[in-house]
Amino acid sequence: MSPPDDATVLDTGRGRLWQADDGVLREIIDLQHLDGKHLPQAIEAYESLCRGRPRRQLVDARAVRFVSLGFVRGSMTKRARSIIGPMGILADNPVTRMAARVFDKLATHGYPIRVFDSERPAIRWLLDQPD
Repeated sequence: MSPPDDATVLDTGRGRLWQADDGVLREIIDLQHLDGKHLPQAIEAYESLCRGRPRRQLVDARAVRFVSLGFVRGSMTKRARSIIGPMGILADNPVTRMAARVFDKLATHGYPIRVFDSERPAIRWLLDQPD
C-alpha cells in the first residue's frame, strides 16, 4: 500500500495518511510501538480529512509490534471516536495480528474493526460498511 503520486499525504506522527479515490482513508504506520504520545497529531491529521464525520479507514499496521494501554485509551476519546468509522487493519504476521486484536478487544470504540492479511479484501469489506 502506498499513496498515489498526486495524493496529499499528511504526517500523523506515526506514519502517513491520505484519502484514496474510493473515499477510504489510508494510513501506513511506520512505528513498531504505538503509544498515546502520537495520538494528538494523528487525530489532527484525520480531522482535516474527515470534516466532522466518521470515515472508513484502512490502516497498514504491518510494522506494529506493540500497542500500549495509553494508545487504546486515547483511541476511545470522544474526539477520536467522532472521526473514526469502520476500520480495516492490515496485519501480515502473528505479532501484528495479536496487537490489532488487543486494540480491538480492549477499546470500546463503537465502530467495526476487522483484521486482514491483504489490501483488496479489506477495501471490499470497508466499501460494504454503512457510513
